[in-house]
Amino acid sequence: MTDRKILAIAAMCVVAAIGVTGCGNEKAQVSSAEQVSASAVPSPAPEPFAGMTPDQIADKALDATKAANGLKAKGSSIEEGEKTPTDFDVAIAANGDCDGTATMKGANASVRQVGTTGYLKGDAKLWETLLSEEGVPKAQRAAAVEILKGRWVKVPAEDSADEDFCDADDLTKPAEKQKTGLTKGANAEVGGKKTVVLTKTTPAGETIAFHVAAEGEPYLLKYSVEGGKDPRWVEFREFSTAVTVTAPSAEETTDLDKLGG
Repeated sequence: MTDRKILAIAAMCVVAAIGVTGCGNEKAQVSSAEQVSASAVPSPAPEPFAGMTPDQIADKALDATKAANGLKAKGSSIEEGEKTPTDFDVAIAANGDCDGTATMKGANASVRQVGTTGYLKGDAKLWETLLSEEGVPKAQRAAAVEILKGRWVKVPAEDSADEDFCDADDLTKPAEKQKTGLTKGANAEVGGKKTVVLTKTTPAGETIAFHVAAEGEPYLLKYSVEGGKDPRWVEFREFSTAVTVTAPSAEETTDLDKLGG
């Protein structure tokens, strides 16, 4: 599913609700102090992932990332046929609950996932865009936007449980599909952390890059696709950070049933 899945689902729910389809001395006389100093020089750090192939490193990084006890992620993608990116920044709890924000076509949204139920809150532009794409007539759009803007809309459990950017497994799916045929490039940094960089170029002209943490747990810190029809990037951070997400109160939530009049 695309990063906009939960947004599209909410739009369709509204459409249904309002009834529209659609490193001295001589060398031989080294002092004891110098000896102590020399012995105190730490030995070089071992090469990260010594003996492992690039593909094995990528596989290990993906396993570590998916096994993290919660994490935060942010990213951006441009779907084929779109001119502007969809950006997101989310915190995902160990139990799968999620809280974050997203932007698309200049519109803003807040997204929450509590259990199997999703919640969406958007500004007027978001609802106007989504409802327009769903074919809702102008008059009905205007009335619905007034009711929906700035308020939470509950997405039915059977729909929100589907894959989206609130799911760590779904966020790593594009990387899972590109984790073979990699080569090791120059090391780099992501968010101030040293990384081992693995890259490849696909037949479609895409440049794929995996940034794997060179110290500590071998987490995937960044995955990117440049060029091609579906450019995107996602950064992972703050692994095993406690995240608590609560559902919006009834007072903050709009009942879609009321939209039907």
